[in-house]
Amino acid sequence: MGSGRWAGDAEFATLFGPVGLLGPVERTRLAICAVLIVAVVLSAGLVALRFIPPFAAPGGNSPPVGVAFDVTHVGGKPEMNTTEYWVARITHVDTNESLSSYRATLLRNGSTLVERAAVKPGQLGDSNHPVFEFFEWGASCSPTPCPPPEGPDGNLSVYDYFRISFPDPGTAYTVRVIWAETGDVVGEIVIRT
Repeated sequence: MGSGRWAGDAEFATLFGPVGLLGPVERTRLAICAVLIVAVVLSAGLVALRFIPPFAAPGGNSPPVGVAFDVTHVGGKPEMNTTEYWVARITHVDTNESLSSYRATLLRNGSTLVERAAVKPGQLGDSNHPVFEFFEWGASCSPTPCPPPEGPDGNLSVYDYFRISFPDPGTAYTVRVIWAETGDVVGEIVIRT
């Protein structure tokens, strides 16, 4: 036991020479070096994992946010001179990013109607049939807009919404939110009128 020889009387060696020729101090130093090398390799692996986005390939350009919607239909009454419109309300945002980080498109039956417009309060694009608009939550208070913290904050947030006014009946409109930096779609909803 402890002779540094395997069965068959073959000596095994390290980078520092045969283990059988090392004294107790050298063996201790060898063990400490081995433990330190393992610790450095494991630490480097953990640091590397910190910089790999979750659920994405290393080096990918995954957008940092996801956006989810729900839909509300508000029926207009011609005799009351009111407009029919649909609202795509944001129900979830992964992170609270500024509006300038996003673009929005509107498709009608799969064809682009409003091309990658910067997301900002008001009308998006130049379509007037239908009209495609964005509203920040808290923008229509009295006084207008609501004072902080209830008022608009300049970020895409839950309860912000896109509105489609004067839609054609029997049409599929797709509201699509795009991460401006990469062009990746981070959320979309189809509204069937």
